[in-house]
Amino acid sequence: MRTNRSARNTRILKTLLKRGQIIVDHETGKLYKPNGDDLYCRVSETGYVKCEARHRGRRLYFYAHKAVWLSAHGSIRRGHVIDHINFENAENSIHNLQTLTVLKNLQRRKQPLIPEEPPAF
Repeated sequence: MRTNRSARNTRILKTLLKRGQIIVDHETGKLYKPNGDDLYCRVSETGYVKCEARHRGRRLYFYAHKAVWLSAHGSIRRGHVIDHINFENAENSIHNLQTLTVLKNLQRRKQPLIPEEPPAF
């Protein structure tokens, strides 16, 4: 059931973007209402920016990086996820986003962020 809800939310998000009800600044990764006000977004406990919009009187929750990617590219390939290149989950500029397969994303997350120093002799 979760997958169906996720797919439905993605369709609604794409509709809101297409209709101009959510405005995306691709350079900064910020989201706006059509009147120019900031869209309500907050940084979640996992570090991702989670946003809220209204559609037909109901709240729609989604991640900002997903809105930025969909606005720029229109879709996410099946079996792929959006990855933050610099590992900063709150930095959603289009230049910091890429799609990877789920496996590649998991492998990338396991790599150390800071290379270990060689042992001193």
